[in-house]
Amino acid sequence: MFGTTTSEVSEKFQKLERIGKGTYAVVFKAKEKDTHQIVALKKYILQHDEDHGIPESSIRELAILKMCNHPNIIEMLWYDNNNFRYLSMRPYRFDLKQYLSNVYGTTPLETVRDLSYQILRGLYYLHSYGIAHRDIKPHNILVHSIKDKVTAVIIDAGSGRRFDIVNRECPKSHIVCTLWYRSPEILLGYKHYYYEIDVWSVGCVIAEMMTKKAIFPGDSEIDQLYKIFQVFGTPNNQNWKGVSDLPDYKAIFPKWENKYRKKYTSDKYDPTLLDLIESALTMDPSNRPRIDQLLFHPFFETVSDYIINAYEDNNITDHRNKWVDNMTTWKIPALHTSMIFQNNLILVCRVILLDWLGEVCDEYMISTSSYLRAQNILDRYTLLSLGISRSNYQLIGLAALWIAVKIEEVCPCDSSDLIYISDNTYTISQLTAMEKKILKVLDLDIFFPITTDFLTLYTQRMKLEEIQKDEVIFILRYIICCLDLMKYHPSVLCLCACLYVSGQTDLVYSNGSDGSDTPDIPDTPDSPTDDEGEAQMDISGPNNTIEPSDDISECMDKMKNWLGNGFKNNMNNITSMLKWKINGKSPEKLFWSKYQ
Repeated sequence: MFGTTTSEVSEKFQKLERIGKGTYAVVFKAKEKDTHQIVALKKYILQHDEDHGIPESSIRELAILKMCNHPNIIEMLWYDNNNFRYLSMRPYRFDLKQYLSNVYGTTPLETVRDLSYQILRGLYYLHSYGIAHRDIKPHNILVHSIKDKVTAVIIDAGSGRRFDIVNRECPKSHIVCTLWYRSPEILLGYKHYYYEIDVWSVGCVIAEMMTKKAIFPGDSEIDQLYKIFQVFGTPNNQNWKGVSDLPDYKAIFPKWENKYRKKYTSDKYDPTLLDLIESALTMDPSNRPRIDQLLFHPFFETVSDYIINAYEDNNITDHRNKWVDNMTTWKIPALHTSMIFQNNLILVCRVILLDWLGEVCDEYMISTSSYLRAQNILDRYTLLSLGISRSNYQLIGLAALWIAVKIEEVCPCDSSDLIYISDNTYTISQLTAMEKKILKVLDLDIFFPITTDFLTLYTQRMKLEEIQKDEVIFILRYIICCLDLMKYHPSVLCLCACLYVSGQTDLVYSNGSDGSDTPDIPDTPDSPTDDEGEAQMDISGPNNTIEPSDDISECMDKMKNWLGNGFKNNMNNITSMLKWKINGKSPEKLFWSKYQ
């Protein structure tokens, strides 16, 4: 059997007592036997049988914690890299709820300020990597206190999800956020909620620190809405544009006036704290401030020095610009060399497998992002493994796709579907075992950037039309068949595909202040808006210029040569972009005919 058994975990840790239990996990205080270190040992509770593989919430949390390195995000000390059922963390005596209950009288203002700032810094870090936490609440914030110093860390990233950093209209689940901390747009059925849901949740948490009780303790979704309305007033189209069009908005809602300032008066609470909470709890999500904007609120002008000194980087900018910096500087392995040491595989094997996976994604309406992430996982595993047999190669691709959809999709496909797709060539146990093996070999490095992460960013800046965006997606699927192009950063590949479609294939370079060459791309107008009137990201200007480290000119030339002179003409014959067909062929099929 492939995987860590309970007895093996027992050999490493001695469980001392159970300190917490939730729907998806149980947490023990434990002692690591070799080092005698006291840890918090978290065990995931399987909601289904093992035929479903590793739950997507477990994969997401483990991968997020593996990626994170921040003083306000819980540090994962160890994880079970065989079965992915356990992880160990530094133990904390209290969560925020318990800590507040132990504070005598009113919570000191300095404590509220320092804890709030740290929670916001942790969320800012997640948002700057494109991740929304989606379950901020006092139970998911741990607190450590020594004399007059308090530190806070965010835990439980199982609900965490990657969002498109520019386009909010990406698929999402509505089963997010604990009820008391759930934002009104989710309660009203808004499909395109965004990072603002974390802002609402943290506003509820800060209010709870101020009053030592939940601000909106609803017992059902409708009661939760009413409790919000009773404080901030029933929304209408004047103070929340388009609210009456939301699926669960009812014209018969009782009409309450905003009583926030009457209920929470400045003679009892700090005025700047009241203003911070009111700002975070703005009901219209398009007017709700971002986390980085809250960090500049006057309430935080006197944050304790020991907190500020704990951060390596105190340069707070728009989290979307920070995301650009983080993603374009992400180190990418040499995927173009992945087949060099595979004696049993040749390039044709990879093309055939990508062709088949592409058909699977088309047939089962799996997103292009899942497909491209699966390709990346496949190539990374191939790069790190020796002696892969041809008989196992399809199974590896299938398991890579399974992992990818658990990251990208709202409703991942079931293992039985994948077995059916493979014509019952493999068993469910073989698929689940390969899933674990891939995650072990990759050491949970699965949240890396892919080309589609940059798609909206570039197409919006270059003012590409929707059909041109579809053409770019087509090219991004097509070029993965060329292994040699996989040497370039995903941001470079996406940029070159956009330039190719727009006809700007002859790049004009300007020498930047740092001596690097950057492509001269037309700027967008300042603060463009979408159909809902929401300000979009301004990615023009010297502070927001995307400067990938790779040689863009070389990549552009190689892509043009590989695509060939006739490819651009074929792009005009696209008949069904929803199925990614060109002259009746998928991108992979088009490549296959070229290869033959």
